[in-house]
Amino acid sequence: MAELFGRDIKTIGKHINNALREELSEENSVVAKFATTASDGKTYMTEHYNLDAIISVGYRVKSKRGVEFRVGKIYIPLLEEKAANLLYFVTKNHSFSDGNKRIAATIFLYFMDKNNALFHEGEKQIDDHTLVALTIIMESNPEEKEMMISVIMNCLK
Repeated sequence: MAELFGRDIKTIGKHINNALREELSEENSVVAKFATTASDGKTYMTEHYNLDAIISVGYRVKSKRGVEFRVGKIYIPLLEEKAANLLYFVTKNHSFSDGNKRIAATIFLYFMDKNNALFHEGEKQIDDHTLVALTIIMESNPEEKEMMISVIMNCLK
């Protein structure tokens, strides 16, 4: 978060503590603790926070990046956009020697499913025939990437 908001670790820590004291519960805000080796060779436990904690700090911190965050200039892609980019790049980059379109479609469906976004109220978010058609038309011009991402996102119900 220090890097995200352009402030030192102590300042971010102060804002996290204030947020935990005022509005967040520590047990729900810390997502994970990881052992991290610092440049001094020592190992430190690093806490990773959930989105609520990050947003709370974003509204508290006084920095250029904090202001950008508050006015919405920090861009966080939607799940659907991430899935669309995944489908596009696995198909386009020919990451595998054979079966790129099938593998891309499978990875796309897996990603959507793992993020609980493949089905909504029991209905699949993208028709199988639509997914097949999308992987076929990925052979388009690379300059049309943004348009293709948009098409994929619009095909998600």
